[in-house]
Amino acid sequence: METQERETAKPRNQGFLFGRVLEPAVARFVGRTVHDDMRRMEEIVRRSDLDWTVVRPGGLFDAPRVSDYRTGTSRLPGRYTARCDLARELLRQAEDRRYVHRFVDVRTTEGTPSFVQPIRKEAPGKWVRPPADLTPAARGSAAAPA
Repeated sequence: METQERETAKPRNQGFLFGRVLEPAVARFVGRTVHDDMRRMEEIVRRSDLDWTVVRPGGLFDAPRVSDYRTGTSRLPGRYTARCDLARELLRQAEDRRYVHRFVDVRTTEGTPSFVQPIRKEAPGKWVRPPADLTPAARGSAAAPA
């Protein structure tokens, strides 16, 4: 595990489409409420008297084993964090006081999916079909006329 401590506002090598178009659009429109909630939560944690460390993963994906992932106190390049890498880092943070009162980014550096792979995997089961309890039959109402 390599620790990176450089202070940069935006990660490099994100590509023009993702770094300049997609990510800002998602943050501004689609994820606005989530990002606002996250900022409020982080401010509450920051002002507390507790010993805290906030771990910030990228988009989560499954991997067969822990990789040589990266951690840092500034935003790291990369979009994804393997669940096993995040789990390893959470355990490490529970035992190590190095990052108390800090925010830690975690990014997987090998075997990461393409931008569309997680969408293809997650979307069919969550976005394409409505949950059974939201269908007209489950609500006890007739289907809308055609």
